[in-house]
Formats: sequence, C-alpha cells, structure tokens
Amino acid sequence: MSTVVGAGALAFIAGPRDVVKLTVLIVDHSEDKQHIFGAELARAFGPGMKPT
Repeated sequence: MSTVVGAGALAFIAGPRDVVKLTVLIVDHSEDKQHIFGAELARAFGPGMKPT
C-alpha cells in the first residue's frame, strides 16, 4: 500500500515505512476494539517496528 504525496517534481511515494507518528481515537474504547485495531495495525505495517 502506498500513496503519492506532493505535487510536480516534489512528488514521492509514501508507504507504511514512512509513517512516524499515528494518532488513533477509538470511540467507546474496549479491550476488544483495541485488539481489532492492533491486528489491523500489524497487517498494515508488517512484522517490523510500528509508529508510536
């Protein structure tokens, strides 16, 4: 998964490796929702380090 960021000559391809910080707000937080988010985060970013 990647996204083109920028315009014209300054455009570059950004992917999960380029994420430094990720802020997530979970409505009606529960442990079940936290596990769902954790599984999706692992799927999106793979086995390496995750953003904090």
